[in-house]
Amino acid sequence: MSDLTGLLEFTRRHPGFQPLVVCSASGRAIAERVDVPAITWQQFLLDGPPGTTRGHTWRG
Repeated sequence: MSDLTGLLEFTRRHPGFQPLVVCSASGRAIAERVDVPAITWQQFLLDGPPGTTRGHTWRG
């Protein structure tokens, strides 16, 4: 929980910001307890961020 302090403060100061925590399964439970969207790192690597389509090409 203490690891989320900075993110929670940033989100409070910038209400338009949509946070996403990439973490372990246990970290996900903690983040969701304080209403911060979270995804496991395994799911992030397999599917990418929520709301994106699979198979997109990176254009860096």
